[in-house]
Amino acid sequence: MYKLTLLNFLILFTFGCNKTTEEVKDWSYELDGNNKIQTTTSLITDNEIVRCFYFPSGHLKAIARYKNNKINGEQYYFFPNGKLKRKENFRDGIQWGKAYYYYEFGVIQYERNWEDGIKVGYCQDYYDISGRIQAINLYNDAGQLFYKKTFDSEGHLLAEEGSKPVIND
Repeated sequence: MYKLTLLNFLILFTFGCNKTTEEVKDWSYELDGNNKIQTTTSLITDNEIVRCFYFPSGHLKAIARYKNNKINGEQYYFFPNGKLKRKENFRDGIQWGKAYYYYEFGVIQYERNWEDGIKVGYCQDYYDISGRIQAINLYNDAGQLFYKKTFDSEGHLLAEEGSKPVIND
């Protein structure tokens, strides 16, 4: 019970709705076949909930917010070791905004920009241990890759492909 209460506090602290505090109207949990918590659900408003999903070990697997039965807002996914796996944003069930993906040991793997479910703009890939940039990718508004630079693990340019972006001041 203490674990659930603390978890709900953390969820409310993490998922504020532009208020200093957020009242939970109701919450529930689901058990798996071994009587371990599989999911918890916190009702924030009549059309907004926060769900937590758990690995069979009991470790947190994901925190997801829903509005009108569609995934909405920041979503967090974790590796079984508890490290952050990815952080994504959704708007009415469609991926939107910055997304970050991590290696299991905690270093960023890549970052993406999404608009209306399409990968757009500036995106980067990183090497695992050093965290140095492996590739810079630029996508147009239709989600097509138009420019790419790749680097070796020491940071030296390996290749440059596509049309260089034009920067207007």
